[in-house]
Formats: sequence, C-alpha cells, structure tokens
Amino acid sequence: MVSITEPTVHLALYTILCDDVEPLGKKQPSSPAKFATGMLFAGASYLIMVIPVALFGSSAKVSPLWLVGSWAVIEIAELLISPIGLSVTTKLAPKAFQSQMMSMWFLADSAGQAVNAQIVKLYTPGNEANYFLGVAIVAIVAGIIMVALVKPIKNLMAGIK
Repeated sequence: MVSITEPTVHLALYTILCDDVEPLGKKQPSSPAKFATGMLFAGASYLIMVIPVALFGSSAKVSPLWLVGSWAVIEIAELLISPIGLSVTTKLAPKAFQSQMMSMWFLADSAGQAVNAQIVKLYTPGNEANYFLGVAIVAIVAGIIMVALVKPIKNLMAGIK
C-alpha cells in the first residue's frame, strides 16, 4: 500500500536538513561524509530498538514511541544516503553511461533488499535484541569504515561534490 505521508515526511525532514546545512557553504560535508553519516544513523536506529528490550525484556509491552524514534532516525539516514547516492551516481558517471549507472544504483539497492530478506529470517520473537544489535553493529562498522575512507574517496572523486 502506497502512503502519501511517507513522501510528505521525507520532504519535511529533507527541508529541515537542507536548511541546516545550506548556510555552511564551502564547509558543508562532502558527499562521502554524508553517506558515511547516513550509515551511522542507520545503525543508531537499530540500537534504539535494542534499548526497550534491554530495559523491559522481550515480552513486555512498551511505548510505540520507541518504534517512532527508530523510524525517525532511519529516515534521517535515508535522506543522507539515497539522494546523495543518486546525485553522485549521475555526477560521476560518464555522460554516455548515466542511464546504465543509475540502473546499477537501483540494482544495488535491490540486491541489498534481497540480502535483507534473507537476514530477516534470523528474527524470531524472543531474540529481538540480538537481531537488532547484530544489524546495528554491521551498519555502524560499515559507517566507521566509510568515515575512514572519506578522504581517499574525495580524492578519487576529483573535485566532484
């Protein structure tokens, strides 16, 4: 089911993020830095889901605000990854291959969703904390690796922001 609220929320959050970043001018973070930050936010969103299980146990009923908080953080991650990836893909691709590179970007997203469909099979009621913690650790480690690679990637991008 397609919901009108998700794109609306995306636009509102993106506007807020852009308003905060726009005045930075040349001090604005690079695309690789934004991408790495997005991965760290993605990991943090899964850590938020570990907290209620750790505090109250897996069988306790907890406030749905934990889910809303996790969702809000993953939306920030989405806004730091998806538009940046699309933008950089079009900027870095040779003119003759821009369409193919955009297709590869979406194909990589599809492959990630296929991997996720396999990983989610590890989730069972009662092991929520382990599942969310595992996903969080993978995302945070990937984000840390990306942070370490920001400068070399910027050099490879040859001035393309």
